[in-house]
Amino acid sequence: MRFYFSLFENFKELPLGEAHDIMSAEWYNDTRSTVVFCHGFTGNPNGPAVTGVVRAYLERGESNVALLNWEHLAADTMSSFTSSYVKWAAPNARQLGVRFAETVANLSDAGMNLSNLVLIGHSLGAHIFGITGNNLRLSGILLPRSRSSCSWV
Repeated sequence: MRFYFSLFENFKELPLGEAHDIMSAEWYNDTRSTVVFCHGFTGNPNGPAVTGVVRAYLERGESNVALLNWEHLAADTMSSFTSSYVKWAAPNARQLGVRFAETVANLSDAGMNLSNLVLIGHSLGAHIFGITGNNLRLSGILLPRSRSSCSWV
């Protein structure tokens, strides 16, 4: 995971198994929401979707902002776009959704208020977060649903 500190260019990357360490970082503000963005199949940390969403949240200055970067699990050099998606990215997305559910549970155990956790996924990234939510529900952890009123960036 990539955790941003006020600027898009200023970040720290932690493996999923160590993401809970961010809770003790001096810049982490536990009174703010924590927004995690997950890009789609063809996304990357410097792509337009990531750049646009992350920069917008950073400019507002009201949230802790993170990226679930899975570009190496999403992209593959298979002969066709379809083969890459079906044989590589989609199975990896399912596995990552399960792993990220474990990460969210660890963040909760470390003190994160899951009512303040906002998961935003683009394309296959949204499916990853859906799998995450389903796995959390199966383990007895419920994430709040989308609110009826949106706060647009």
